[in-house]
Amino acid sequence: VKTEYYYRYEGSQMVPPCYETVHYRVMKDPIRIHPIQLAELERLLAWRIAPKGSKFNECKPDTAGRQRSGSNRNAVDLNRPIQEYHNIHRKVFCECKDWKSKWKQDQNWCKLSKSQKERQPYNFDSNGKY
Repeated sequence: VKTEYYYRYEGSQMVPPCYETVHYRVMKDPIRIHPIQLAELERLLAWRIAPKGSKFNECKPDTAGRQRSGSNRNAVDLNRPIQEYHNIHRKVFCECKDWKSKWKQDQNWCKLSKSQKERQPYNFDSNGKY
């Protein structure tokens, strides 16, 4: 990904023990991967084994996800219902005004007007796919 800009979200953890403050960072531009890479990531999440020394389910299957129908147990859904906004949640977009990116693609994107950025949110032409 040739971007240094990201959205930062301070919220709560999605799975037990559900820590109150967790920091999520989502890159401005999506990382494009091959479908085989995505399938392997989904398999690893679905077949997760709790680590040795874990307080819960040591060395046993341990995923917080719900088995995805039709996945032959090779994929789980990890999303949770939309949560209400709480005062501990804070959203921040780190971009052009915060620092100058080393990437030419970011520098060019920063020169766009607000309406141009809304029409072209990424450093690459997504052909309307994203």
